[in-house]
Amino acid sequence: MSEWLKEHAWKAQLSEVRLLPRRTPNPDGCTPPQPKFREGPRLLVVALLPCTAGTRRCDLEDESLVEAFERAEISEYQFSHVEHVRVAWWYLSHHPFVEARDRFSEALRRFAASKGKAERYHETITVAYLLVIAHRIQQTPALIWSVFADAHADLLSHTPPILARYYSDETLISERATREFVLPDRAALPVSSDGGPPGACGTAVVPC
Repeated sequence: MSEWLKEHAWKAQLSEVRLLPRRTPNPDGCTPPQPKFREGPRLLVVALLPCTAGTRRCDLEDESLVEAFERAEISEYQFSHVEHVRVAWWYLSHHPFVEARDRFSEALRRFAASKGKAERYHETITVAYLLVIAHRIQQTPALIWSVFADAHADLLSHTPPILARYYSDETLISERATREFVLPDRAALPVSSDGGPPGACGTAVVPC
């Protein structure tokens, strides 16, 4: 640990300093990210966030990441599965489920189309993840992304993907599931208090 970090940890009367490594390297020509410091009751978190290709803006906060996503200014390289979950978490933390679902799905369609991959948008995966994330937010309300991510690391993993608990591979790869929301065939999806029971006409999941 550097002397600088030791000094700041001592000043804040913190017992731990944690360095969160940057998930992806910087694209060429981007200014290297600067440390972000978040102080908790007894923790100083130093997070190196990924840099946004094209915009030359580094260390994106939640709102900046959402804005770059909505404008399709962030590259595919910088918008991995983790960023998908993070942006969905932000929408669900700031809007009722129906509004969050509509805004996220519309923005995700635009984003995929802007990269020439409109066919990659998957309605069932999108809505199912939103339902799971909304339920986790109710379990662990968190105003800071890192707190939520630490509490629900299984949402960020592909081995195995969280939706494997609810869907078979055959269901998810079907053309129908890609085009429209399909109910799970392994276990019922969790539903947030404002999401309504899945499959009921007129609910947040399946409008009439």
